[in-house]
Amino acid sequence: MKLKSIALAGLMISGTAFAGPSIDTIDPPVAPMDDPACSTQWCSPYWKSMPKLEYVFFAAEAADMLTTLDIKNHPELRETNPILGSHPSDARIITYGSVTALIHSSITYVMVDSGVNPKVIKAWEYVSIGAETGFALHNYKLGLRFKF
Repeated sequence: MKLKSIALAGLMISGTAFAGPSIDTIDPPVAPMDDPACSTQWCSPYWKSMPKLEYVFFAAEAADMLTTLDIKNHPELRETNPILGSHPSDARIITYGSVTALIHSSITYVMVDSGVNPKVIKAWEYVSIGAETGFALHNYKLGLRFKF
């Protein structure tokens, strides 16, 4: 969780590094929601507008969630995420993973719909995927596995 917060803060701070050419030299991109034909805030079709890397994030989040579900079979291990607690229930783990995926995809959608530079969106995806993959690998190294 700390890693996600640090990565998000770093991404926000370094966002100007991905800004590209000066606004004076190019026409600013038009966000889908600024299109005159768009009468609501949410103009882009959700699933069609999402970058393909969002689905990779979903897979990494699922791997983290599924390995964490195995913690109940290892009484000697404790969950380190303070939101989940030391020995979280399956319902709490699934709810947390689902809410995390929903929040992530919502942020991604708003970035896409607002016309944020694609390089920033790609960086957001890579950092998120890296963090979630790291959590899943950490769980796997501890001996946690996908068990149904």
